[in-house]
Amino acid sequence: MERWRVTFHRIISCKFVCIFLILVCLLLKSISKNTNLIQPKSVPENSNLVQLENRQLHQKDLDVSFSQLRNACLSGKGLLLDERRNYMSTNRMQYNTMDETVNVARVVQKYYNIVLVSVINNAYLPFAYSWLCNTAEMDIHKSVLIITFDTTTRDNLITNWDKINVIALDIDDIPGGDQMYSRSGYVKIMIRRTHIMYSLLQADINLFLLEFDYVWFSNPLPELNGMSEIDILINPVSTTNETVSNGGLIIIYATERSKFLWKKLTEMMIDLGKRIKKIADHTRVSGYENDQVYFSKLVRKRYGNIRTRQLPLDRYADGVWYMLNDSDRRNTKPVMISNNFIEGNMNKMKRAKLWKHWFLLANCTCDIQNVLKIQSGATNR
Repeated sequence: MERWRVTFHRIISCKFVCIFLILVCLLLKSISKNTNLIQPKSVPENSNLVQLENRQLHQKDLDVSFSQLRNACLSGKGLLLDERRNYMSTNRMQYNTMDETVNVARVVQKYYNIVLVSVINNAYLPFAYSWLCNTAEMDIHKSVLIITFDTTTRDNLITNWDKINVIALDIDDIPGGDQMYSRSGYVKIMIRRTHIMYSLLQADINLFLLEFDYVWFSNPLPELNGMSEIDILINPVSTTNETVSNGGLIIIYATERSKFLWKKLTEMMIDLGKRIKKIADHTRVSGYENDQVYFSKLVRKRYGNIRTRQLPLDRYADGVWYMLNDSDRRNTKPVMISNNFIEGNMNKMKRAKLWKHWFLLANCTCDIQNVLKIQSGATNR
């Protein structure tokens, strides 16, 4: 009898163990299924993002200062393999000429009949990297021309990003480091930018003037190239009743009218440069004395019979978008958003991170998961 009781208990125990194991298996299967549902969109194995992810270091994005991030980008540790470094080492410290810049722009223009051009110094490098990560899958890097004023910034950019085009011009008196809007140092850089753009327009180069403190949700070039009978596409600044145009987003077609207007703007900026030449870089300049205000005045006067069209703020948004209430924000479907209406590079970076509009990790490599969320529409906009 005792022997039978022991056997019975063993049978009952085995059944309980089996039931428990079955429940555990079912639970694990359920968790696995749910996890798969929240995985980001898959990417083709030959995509740029997969290539970048395979080559970058995997580490948690630390809360680093902007200067630390910039130093990481300047350290030479890049997103791509080092097969280009042998070539680059033989060309370091050699500046480019304006003629070379024009020749490069002519080649770049062949892709979309326009050149996406930005002028930066080394302080803006993290923004450039974040934007390049953001747009890595949009098939536009071959149309990008970055103009800088030191060879170190140029060499790091073209070593790490093999499709973009980067030029370093040797221009005296260009301020380095962080330059805040409407300060003398910032205006001096804009004076040089205006002059460089005039040289490119004279060479019949269509220009998309961009800045890197943006988030892009899609490639706007097919839409913009469909426009005709236009000299310049402008983007109004919020809160100005459409009287001021955004200096960080201008599309200029190389027509005789646009060349005529930009020549006048260049002359006005050169005159401003003479007046602020000896002013310290950190000194605030009058809000009425900058390229954005000058350009807006010329546009309002229809200088040279210029033909313009506006890029609507609900699709080409500025920094006011971040301040909208939820209801108003839902009524917008932006193609891109400018991270302006805020001062300081560190503050810009913090806001971009808060909205998941920052795509760079602490080691200056791409935040692949955040880029994928932008592509799938899962992030804020």
